Amino acid sequence: MSIVEIESLSHRYGNGAVALDDVNLRIEAGQFVVIAGANGSGKTTLLRHLNGLLLPQAGTVIVAGMNVSKNLKRARQIVGMVFQDADSQIVGETVFDDVAFGPENLNLPEEEVRRRVMEALEAVGLWHLRRRRPHLLSGGEKRRLAIAGVLTTSP
Repeated sequence: MSIVEIESLSHRYGNGAVALDDVNLRIEAGQFVVIAGANGSGKTTLLRHLNGLLLPQAGTVIVAGMNVSKNLKRARQIVGMVFQDADSQIVGETVFDDVAFGPENLNLPEEEVRRRVMEALEAVGLWHLRRRRPHLLSGGEKRRLAIAGVLTTSP
């Protein structure tokens, strides 16, 4: 079963730079895939199409059998992203609040939000820092915080 199907995907930025040109990719469930390339080769642009942060100018992107362009909300629930710059994902006043942001925006009950936050923070080894201000964390802790935030939405 394919979990990602990309067919003839192309993307050009506003300045005319071609980021993706007729990309085809199929990823089967259970496969381990590495996307590698030089700076500016389109890796991030490609991945941003998986959850609809960017939409295809040509081609299609299917994730878990769903056309991403036709159901952005669901795509963003299925595909979690951790950005290279973890600081760009920090939105909460405390580590706990930051990780709670996603499930709170899914309008989950408070008890469910707390459970998910606790599980995610424990999974990444940050539960003991739950009351700390996120901007005071080390670089590695910030990356783990970003991962915890994604985990709470069960992508």
